[in-house]
Amino acid sequence: MLLAAFSTSADQLSVSLYLLQQYLPGTTDFTVYLDTILASGSKIILFFGFPSNAKLIMRQAKAKGMVRPDYIWVGTHTMYNYLDNLATESDRRLANGMMFSTLREDHPTSQYQTLRSQYLAQYPSQPKSLMSGFALTYYDCLLALTNGIRPFLLTAHNH
Repeated sequence: MLLAAFSTSADQLSVSLYLLQQYLPGTTDFTVYLDTILASGSKIILFFGFPSNAKLIMRQAKAKGMVRPDYIWVGTHTMYNYLDNLATESDRRLANGMMFSTLREDHPTSQYQTLRSQYLAQYPSQPKSLMSGFALTYYDCLLALTNGIRPFLLTAHNH
């Protein structure tokens, strides 16, 4: 549901979502996933995984030329612990410029109340418990990222 809501907002802002991939726990070779991203031409990668996986993925992405200034990697709040998992300086350098979203527990703002009302109106059969902080944070953060990334894409496209 949140992906559908985010997809709708992305479409309204002229941001294209190329693909969604999932890997199984314990995966250590991410070649097929990274090759699919490369083939898509996408330069903005949203990573919803754990720091231990990110370390492997970033190493493999670097080997494929996917850790450069023209790529944007965005993770979730779990990336707070990313640097704790890095034993080598080369791994720490892979984290330069990485962005991640985090949860804000209080939601008294008018923006949140508007979002909540719109979400519940669009999905009336869903339980209101889905509106908890963790469930909604990704929609809210990704919507903000979409709004922020769009000018970057427009600028890059015009050059």
